[in-house]
Amino acid sequence: MIGRIFRKTALILMVFVLFAASEVFSFDGHLEKFNGHREKFHHPDKHYPNEHPKKIHHAHRQRKRTHQNVLLTMPSGALSEEEKEALLYMREEEKLARDVYLTLYQRYGLMILANISESEQNHMDRVKMLIDRYGLEDPVKNEEEIGSFTNPQMAALYNDLVERGSTSEIEALKVGALIEDLDIHDLEEKLALTDKEDLQIVFKNLKSGSHNHLRAFVRALSAYGESYTPQYISQEEFEEIVGDVSHPSRRNGMIQLPAEEHHCQGEEKANFTFVPAIPVREEDRGMEAEMYALIYFREGKRWFLVSGENQVTPWSPGMELVPLARIKLGEAVRFPLITRPLNLNGLQGTFDVYFGYRPEGGPLVYTLRSLIFE
Repeated sequence: MIGRIFRKTALILMVFVLFAASEVFSFDGHLEKFNGHREKFHHPDKHYPNEHPKKIHHAHRQRKRTHQNVLLTMPSGALSEEEKEALLYMREEEKLARDVYLTLYQRYGLMILANISESEQNHMDRVKMLIDRYGLEDPVKNEEEIGSFTNPQMAALYNDLVERGSTSEIEALKVGALIEDLDIHDLEEKLALTDKEDLQIVFKNLKSGSHNHLRAFVRALSAYGESYTPQYISQEEFEEIVGDVSHPSRRNGMIQLPAEEHHCQGEEKANFTFVPAIPVREEDRGMEAEMYALIYFREGKRWFLVSGENQVTPWSPGMELVPLARIKLGEAVRFPLITRPLNLNGLQGTFDVYFGYRPEGGPLVYTLRSLIFE
């Protein structure tokens, strides 16, 4: 999870570190050189949300095979029409969730959306196992086509949710909560339609995943001082699933603080440094923690990991996430990312820097700073 959140930060830092390491090449030269060797760092089986939205499933292949082997040992028999419709419907509903999250992730860069989109791909794969097992026609004609559905209801819902989520980061998180709310409601209906063990197992697993996702979105909203009111499940069920979100430190998850944009131009570009800071939650102060930072270069679609002060390396999903440093938390954390002034005149583009800390046994607390060089 931490790795997902910090992909973007790793790319930017890598570019900056390469520049700082040598004064022979301009920053533009570094980017040109890096892009020229792009394939060296690009693994086609890894998921890059901006490039390959359908590669998500590769990381789950082994788990998928194990799950499939278990299902194959169970009795099957004929499906009722209701059971057939349930499988086909849930296949596209899980795709709906994945597609909306990927689309909104590309807009905002919220890593919670990228993380959960991978889980939704896994959910799609599990329903597909059952569709194949019972010889049904898969309603998903092209998994790589985002926003494409056989069911017109799903197509309309996709458009509506993307439009709603595109108004702000907070609305994007509320759309995520609403999708999981709907998913739980629909899975409960589908579970009531079947007594087949294989369908029950898959639907219950999907429902458990949606519980986790709903909690994650509600926690993220709470970091913005916002809340979510359930639209499909009851308030009682919602509270039972979510619990007390006022104390996110009790959960080993992630908390994203509000993101910011910063436009860099003129003298600032000629002597650029970047030592951002984030406040430390009161309950975390005095604890030991690890600091992390990643950079993502939007135009180049590349990631970099900040592994030390003025030090970055190429990074991609699936690689180890190395902490920037280990510290004792005070009232705030300063991130010494670029401490030596760099002359970045002539540089244009957007670098998304993700940085944060994780106290021992606690959640990852992070934020996003988008640096726009004009």
